[in-house]
Amino acid sequence: MIDNEKGDLWTKVNSGKLEIRIPMEEGIEGYVASKEESVNVMDAYQDDRFSKQVDIQTNYKTNTLLCVPIMDQNKKAVGVLQAINKNQGIFGKDDEGLLNIIAGLADIVLKNTLTSE
Repeated sequence: MIDNEKGDLWTKVNSGKLEIRIPMEEGIEGYVASKEESVNVMDAYQDDRFSKQVDIQTNYKTNTLLCVPIMDQNKKAVGVLQAINKNQGIFGKDDEGLLNIIAGLADIVLKNTLTSE
């Protein structure tokens, strides 16, 4: 999710036990959120936009990465959705289409969740 007040993206991992924040100008996630366009990376560590900060925090190694913006009803990015390390091969157009559909649904879920808190 984009935190406009702090100028970063945040998420919770490990069943909500760990909150991760990334400055909007960092990483592929920041690129996708600010440019409002999808990115499909075949080798994360070879992409200059990739930040290994999250890998270090989570003790995980990202190889392949597909990241799409979550757009609100005004066509403004409110967050990003990403899939990492496809089981076999690299992410293709079908994967990107599916992730974009899920991102569209995610906006509705996030809006309902955040307004009910």
